[in-house]
Amino acid sequence: MGMPSRKELKSRYSVKRRRDIVTGFAICLFLLLVSFQLFLTLVVPGLLKKKKAFEFHVAKLEMSSQLDTLRKELSRVRTDSDVQSGEVTTVCNVTDQLAMYTRDSLDQLSLKQIFQLKRIFGQYEAVLRRWKERPPRYYTVQETIDTDSLMRALRKEIKE
Repeated sequence: MGMPSRKELKSRYSVKRRRDIVTGFAICLFLLLVSFQLFLTLVVPGLLKKKKAFEFHVAKLEMSSQLDTLRKELSRVRTDSDVQSGEVTTVCNVTDQLAMYTRDSLDQLSLKQIFQLKRIFGQYEAVLRRWKERPPRYYTVQETIDTDSLMRALRKEIKE
């Protein structure tokens, strides 16, 4: 016997496989798996970078709108005394300074700095809520001294 031909070897040792639904399904699963892996390695990192940039942009916009709302609400606060008016004026001046700072350096701020500014604005919003309560609660209290009783006590001490 001589060397068998290629056709004989193939017919003797290869598996007879016909195309059916299971074979097609296996090929489709394999192609789907390879395409999903390519998607994960090529597309997802770019999407994550875009999401981070989008998050940064949204944080800047939220901070700006929070500041604008806070300043508008502070301008509507009405007070009864000069002491309360001074407290409100001080907070208005501070928020105006913060507004100028954020407008000038908005493009240079990091995400951490933006969150710090949002936290500061939240603290001023809490102060504003105290002022809007009925009755308003201010941090500064005007105290008076009863000078008549003080003078009487001093005269009494001098006479003794």
